[in-house]
Amino acid sequence: MKTFIAAIFGLALAGTASAQSAGWTDGWSGEGNLGAGITTGNTDTVDVGIGLKLAKDFDPWKVSVEGGYDFGQVDGVDNRNRWYVGGQAQRDFTDRIYGFGNVSYEEDQFSGFDSRLFVGVGAGYHLFKEKPLTWAVEVAPGYRRSQVADVVGIGIPTPAIITPGFTANDFAIRGSSRFAYDFNENVTFTNDTDVIWTDTSTQTINTAAITAQLTEKISGRVSFQVRNDTNPPDGFVRTDTATRVSVVYAF
Repeated sequence: MKTFIAAIFGLALAGTASAQSAGWTDGWSGEGNLGAGITTGNTDTVDVGIGLKLAKDFDPWKVSVEGGYDFGQVDGVDNRNRWYVGGQAQRDFTDRIYGFGNVSYEEDQFSGFDSRLFVGVGAGYHLFKEKPLTWAVEVAPGYRRSQVADVVGIGIPTPAIITPGFTANDFAIRGSSRFAYDFNENVTFTNDTDVIWTDTSTQTINTAAITAQLTEKISGRVSFQVRNDTNPPDGFVRTDTATRVSVVYAF
């Protein structure tokens, strides 16, 4: 956790180093969302979730931060409990090429991992910049820390630990894609992909969504997310999915 907090502060300082005259409390834009959906994979449940995205320009830096929390229960017993946070500070070098620093952290009680952290520095390229189509791709080498949870089995009189947890510290490469297409001024399709490779496992997250603007500030969204890990801990499946309907408030 200390590494994670230090990385977040590092991104913040990078974004403000050349923009000390701009206040952090002014000029932010973004969105908040509240949704419900169905998950499959390591948990088959109906859950609810909240999310927040923020962005601000600190010329010449651009800073973005996001986070979210998903929760579900069956008969009063938790079967979905995940939260995440991430941030990126980037600076344009040309009209299409930019450099950035990125950090992400998540805890998912039912994934087999107590926590996962990535910190990296890389470059991005805008394949398309003009609406209705925008598309950017990124690559970043970095550091990946995965805290694998204990695998617990049935024991008498108390549960027995079958496989003890451990922490993996790996060199990693993160590749990302951010695609958006406006069907018209009110309806947008987006597809976000993140792949984090290490020599022991590759994690892929792909989220496709259609967002329809209902009023000036409020939109409706339907999304489908696939999360895959090529080498999950013992007793866990490789692939999870989440289908969600959300209300989005833009500001």
